[in-house]
Amino acid sequence: MGNPFKSATIVLSIALVFAVAFGSFSMFQNNSDLKDAQAQIGGLNGDLSGVEGLLADLNQQIDTLSSQLAALDKQTDDIVKGASAKSDAIARMLPSVVFIEAAYEGANGQVSTGSGSGVIMDKEGYILTNKHVVTGSFAARVITSDRRIYEVDDVWEDDITDLAVVKITAQNLVAATFGDPAAMKLGDTVIAIGYPLGMSPADGGANASSGIISNLGRFFWIEDIPYYDLMEIDAAINPGNSGGALVNLKGELVGINSAGTDTAQGINYAISVATAKHVYEDLVEHGQGGHHPFLGLIVDDNIEKIPGELFASVINGAEVTFLDPTGPATKAGIKEGDVVMKFNGQTIGSASDFIRTLWRLDVGDKATLLIKRGGLELIVEIIMPIRPAGTEFI
Repeated sequence: MGNPFKSATIVLSIALVFAVAFGSFSMFQNNSDLKDAQAQIGGLNGDLSGVEGLLADLNQQIDTLSSQLAALDKQTDDIVKGASAKSDAIARMLPSVVFIEAAYEGANGQVSTGSGSGVIMDKEGYILTNKHVVTGSFAARVITSDRRIYEVDDVWEDDITDLAVVKITAQNLVAATFGDPAAMKLGDTVIAIGYPLGMSPADGGANASSGIISNLGRFFWIEDIPYYDLMEIDAAINPGNSGGALVNLKGELVGINSAGTDTAQGINYAISVATAKHVYEDLVEHGQGGHHPFLGLIVDDNIEKIPGELFASVINGAEVTFLDPTGPATKAGIKEGDVVMKFNGQTIGSASDFIRTLWRLDVGDKATLLIKRGGLELIVEIIMPIRPAGTEFI
């Protein structure tokens, strides 16, 4: 009989070999499974990165669409506002435009009436209008857009421009707002509001016509009244519109309607608010005649040859043609024939430019003039006094 211990040892050894072999196989299998799992996780991570990229692209597309929708909303708002801009501007200004009726006595004692328009500039009853609407009248009355009637207490007429202030005793009137004259440019839409052809608020209300600004620097004379600083417009201005409001699309006052023409179509004029506002404030503060600064000279367009062109000339600057012998300009050393090239830093291209610049200044202001005299350039400074009544000089 064999050795039982030896047999058991052999059996145990064989069992141990099988256990190690099975463990190794199991470990190999587990490592393989782990690698497979890691590969799958890597694949999932790749898929997740792809999804995140798609989401980022989608978010970018959503942001782009949101921006486009915002721009579209703004364009829609602009279209809606543009469609109602004129009616909104008229509605804002209309309560400030009044009908003015003036009474005149003729040479034979017969009384006649005329009418025009005006713009309420202060809720206490100061109204800006054209001088020719009220000049020479012995009585006048104002009718507001809501048909209230006021007798005119006072009239103050400017001694140079076709502007006047009418004063009524009233409260809580709707005052107009001045616009910025520097912001106006050729092609801008404007609206003329007034009471043409003698039609008062009792006859159905004001008239409004729209057009564009076709020129910003017109000037001419009508019956010894100089019209400088004019805006040329193609909005209709008929008799009775004089003194009414010219407004921008914000409903702000940019001019006082003043003149039309019978010899052309679509050419009408309004005094720029840059001059009208200045004259209005002077008349309210100082009363009849205005309060204009004075240089004591008369200017005309300076015409000079263009270098290199034998047959062409150009208007460049304002030539001093006459001087008040005792006026500020003479005392400052200005001479006839001098050409003003700049006025307080502003380039002067013509006599109209010179006068327009002057009328926007106050008594006591300094006028700094760049003068061309032959081949020389001189700087002349003048502290401007008040313009004497009745003088022909500016």
